Amino acid sequence: MISFNLWYQLINQVVFQNLNFDSYYIDSILDVKPFYTMARSGVKQNSPKHSVLFFDQEPVHPELLQFMGAAADWYFVPGSRFFVTSEKSNTVDRYTHGMNATSIYYFFHAIAANEWYHQYRWDRPTYHDHKHTYISYNNLVSSYRAHRIDLLGRLYEKNLMSQGLVSFKSPGQGQLVNAVDSNTWYTEESREIFDRNKHLLTDKFIDTNCVEGYLSATIDLINCRDSMVQVVTETDFYKDKLHLTEKVFKPMVAGQPFLLLAGVGNLEYLRSYGFKTFGDYWDEGYDGLVDPGDRVGAVVKIVEDLSNLTHTQQQNMRRDMQHIVEHNFNHLFIELRPYVVAEMTTNIAQALKSQNISYDPGDLLKLYRLLVN
Repeated sequence: MISFNLWYQLINQVVFQNLNFDSYYIDSILDVKPFYTMARSGVKQNSPKHSVLFFDQEPVHPELLQFMGAAADWYFVPGSRFFVTSEKSNTVDRYTHGMNATSIYYFFHAIAANEWYHQYRWDRPTYHDHKHTYISYNNLVSSYRAHRIDLLGRLYEKNLMSQGLVSFKSPGQGQLVNAVDSNTWYTEESREIFDRNKHLLTDKFIDTNCVEGYLSATIDLINCRDSMVQVVTETDFYKDKLHLTEKVFKPMVAGQPFLLLAGVGNLEYLRSYGFKTFGDYWDEGYDGLVDPGDRVGAVVKIVEDLSNLTHTQQQNMRRDMQHIVEHNFNHLFIELRPYVVAEMTTNIAQALKSQNISYDPGDLLKLYRLLVN
């Protein structure tokens, strides 16, 4: 298993250092300004011709990026600037155009999940029985993540909280109100539901009351496998982005079907990488609903419908889904990594060509072989 500091250093040493690039990556994410800190991959070039910044662990929010003072180290290097991301969006297109940079995309979090959850690959998914209809982790709440507030409000509204396991790290009712008020996408219906239920939105814990970064790289197998489905609340929900994190892979590793609360089209985006979803068992049209309140509401309606089934009916449905669960588990651990590494090296090559930068294709082939293993 590779640490991601070494991941960036390896990419730099095999490819970018040979082309006289200064290479940077985000090494920490903060809750306050400057929000991100940057580190350099390898030694600073004496007279760099170009620069590359790996901003592939987080969605791109230009309103936050402007506070990252060290970004000047990347921007003011002469020559071509490359900006590496893990999302497809108009936001990236506008940002890179404004920075006179070239974007390079690859599905970073697929690699992260393959690395972080490697130890679970020997614990293959099986289904015996379940105690809860659903499980949903919602540790961090903010204006950007207000869909988690909306989800809990609707679960309370439909009397569904007792049917599942839910975590929710509440910042307090005042901060919840601020998060809702400052979210320009929060719909009138969602606001009414929030007002009726906000007094109920207190701390809730599943596996731990300690919300730490290490939880991203761990999976609570016992509670997940005690639940029929997982409701995944992704990092980005409101903005028009194709962007998924390690969260969507947790139910796959645990051997669970899942519902996905993410930006419009992200379920289809996931399928484009060879994963299978559950449209034969419930209506996955929620993936195309532009109105964010409708999207949350449609997922809660599925949870409600599942909860109205008898336990035997739930068991039969869950057993029938097992072939999809096993496909996703195998695909994550066997087939996905070579595909995504090839995606990255191909897109690096295309970016270099677009800027008329000569490179040795053998270096990219070497990088592919090193990163796939």
